[in-house]
Amino acid sequence: TFMSPSTGRMDPTWAKALVLEDSEGNRVAWGTFDGIGMDGGVAKVVLELAQQRGFSVPPENVILSGSHSHSGPGAVSTEKLWELAPATDLFVSEVREQLASGLADALVAAEQSLEPAQVGIGLSQLLNVTRNRRAKISPYVNDTTIDPNLGIIRVDSSDGKPIATLWNFAIHGVCWGPDNLETSGDIMNGVCSQVESKLGGVALFVNADAGDVDPGHGMCDNMPNYAGAPIIAAAI
Repeated sequence: TFMSPSTGRMDPTWAKALVLEDSEGNRVAWGTFDGIGMDGGVAKVVLELAQQRGFSVPPENVILSGSHSHSGPGAVSTEKLWELAPATDLFVSEVREQLASGLADALVAAEQSLEPAQVGIGLSQLLNVTRNRRAKISPYVNDTTIDPNLGIIRVDSSDGKPIATLWNFAIHGVCWGPDNLETSGDIMNGVCSQVESKLGGVALFVNADAGDVDPGHGMCDNMPNYAGAPIIAAAI
C-alpha cells in the first residue's frame, strides 16, 4: 500500500443486513458495511461466501453497499481507479476477505432471523445538514447544490416493536480528515447509533448519490458525538 495503515479503532465499523420476504416467498436483501465502498469484486466474494454458508436470496435481489466512510476499510478492490483514488489504497486481499466474511455472516444471520413483520416506506427531504464541497470552486454549484432526498424502510415486528430501519441519504463520511488513522464509521454511524438508541432495532445506512455532498457546516462539531447525528436521526 502507499497510504499509512490504521493505528487502531475509534468506534466500531459494522456489517449489517436486512432480508425481507413477501407473502409469495420472494426475498430481497440489503447488506451494508462501514467502509469506503462496494465494487463488483467485493460483491462477488461476499455472495459466494454467503451462499456457501446457506444464504438463499437470489443475487439479483441483493443490494450491497459501503457507507463511504473515509475512515472505514479501504484497499478492497483490484480496480486500478479504486487503488489509486485518494481514499481507497492498493488492494490487500486480507482486508477484502475479512470484510466480505463479516458481511456474508450478516446476510446469513438476517435470513435466519426472518419473522412476521410490518413494513413501511417513507420519502422526505432533509435540508441544512449537508453542503456541496465544490461551492466557490465551481461556477455551477453552491452550498445548497445537494440531493436532499431521505428514503426510509422501517420494519416492525407483528406486535409493533422496531426490528430494522434502513435509511438512504447522500452524504460523504468525511468528518474525520486524512490526519485521522483510527477506523470509524463517521457521522453515518453516529446517526445509526442515535436511531438504535432512541427507536430500537438495527439501523442500516445506504448511501445515495453522494457526489460532492459533505456534512454541512457544524454537523461534525463535537466529534465523535457529531452535532449533526441527532438532527438527522430525528428526521429518520
